[in-house]
Amino acid sequence: MKLAIILDSSARPKYLQITEQIRSAILARQVLSGELLPPVRELAHQLSVGRMTVSRAYSELEQLGFIKSTIGSGSVVCEPSGSEFGRPILKSSEERGPFSSYEHTVSKSGIRSLATAVPDPMLFFGDELVTYLAELRDCDPWMFYSGETLGHAELGSAIQSIMSEKDCSVPLSQIVVTSGLENSIQAAILTLTKPEEIIFVQDPLHMNKPAELAQFIGRRIVNIRSEFEGFDLNNLETAIKRTKPRMFILSGGITTPFGKRLDEKQIQLMLELAEKYDFYLLELDTLGWLYFEGAKPKTLYQCDKFDRVIYCGSIDHMLTAGIRTGWICCPSDVVFRLEKYLLMSQVSGSPFIQLALGRYIQAGKLDAHCKRTLPEYRLRRDTMHRVISSSFPHECKWSRPEGGLTFWIQMPAQVNTRILAQKALGNGVMFCPGFRVSNQRDADQYLRLGFGLLKTEAIQHAVKKIGDIISLSLN
Repeated sequence: MKLAIILDSSARPKYLQITEQIRSAILARQVLSGELLPPVRELAHQLSVGRMTVSRAYSELEQLGFIKSTIGSGSVVCEPSGSEFGRPILKSSEERGPFSSYEHTVSKSGIRSLATAVPDPMLFFGDELVTYLAELRDCDPWMFYSGETLGHAELGSAIQSIMSEKDCSVPLSQIVVTSGLENSIQAAILTLTKPEEIIFVQDPLHMNKPAELAQFIGRRIVNIRSEFEGFDLNNLETAIKRTKPRMFILSGGITTPFGKRLDEKQIQLMLELAEKYDFYLLELDTLGWLYFEGAKPKTLYQCDKFDRVIYCGSIDHMLTAGIRTGWICCPSDVVFRLEKYLLMSQVSGSPFIQLALGRYIQAGKLDAHCKRTLPEYRLRRDTMHRVISSSFPHECKWSRPEGGLTFWIQMPAQVNTRILAQKALGNGVMFCPGFRVSNQRDADQYLRLGFGLLKTEAIQHAVKKIGDIISLSLN
């Protein structure tokens, strides 16, 4: 077999170029399960590279599960096309929504996924955190009992340092540790609103989770459309006058999924509206730390002079999704109400995990992680933007994100992203169609591409494949 592999002269390692092009050929069924790949020596000669380069590419493919190499027998393709595994996964997620092991399951099937907006666990040095857990081996046995409802004091102090980096001075008494972003949202809704009260929710936002959660616990939802430029504040005030919301849930710092900073004028007007019409702003600042250029993003909480903002942060979105730790910053009277709810619902978090995490952060490990990973995410952002610019039809509309982990892209009117997602899946690629993130009538005209989990080589091939499918749909 002779593989059609073209190596370019860029700085990208040659073994990764070989890996991605063979992977693409397998997923596109140009190379079928059971076929034998060329011997290392033969392919190295064909591509004018060293044998170690090809050996490393084959090793990568074997680790991904695409081939099986045996001494004396060669390297055999053993992974079926991603679409055979992917269609049941997609069908399952359409019926019950995204599930916790979604990305792990998809990656095992060999599919390149641009569907989620989470940090790459491969960039997290878990052994560093485990070191701090191991140090607690001989700690007081009561550390393994229930802890303080509002969170361990050392983690609270560590969160103070995170907030100070955002130019926010927060008393320890106004910090509540939670079990992640969803726990923070639920706690805020249940303690600050009543059944049948109206909650405004930014749309699009976080896989529709805030809206679905609020509806699940008996609140009435009004979706407020957000664009690249932010909210239409005149229409927003009209809607506020008409419906009298008790809370407005929205993203802060770097807005999701647009990857844009909050406009300072909009921040001030939003705070004035909240004070004038007596409602809370529940600010979800998950990726405000991840900005690629310019000044540090401002938050609503940072500018709040009226005690209207309930700030929700997430360590999951800074390190990796399995950490399951978040926090709330809020006025003292709200802390008292949150404590009563948390005491009834979960008693406390895990004291020994919170203590280890607090020491990890105080030792500068979180800050080091962010500084180390930011250039990699910037490279992935730039790679995706370059390939979108060269591969997507000019009728598509998007803006290069200033931060965060996603591109939000508007398709031409004749392209339905639900159908597009099924076609992409047949080519071993997944993305997030608009209806998963938005409840707007035109949601099927949008898609979200996440660059958090794939390396640049995989991003190039996946985005180009989506661009080709869009072009075919238009033609």
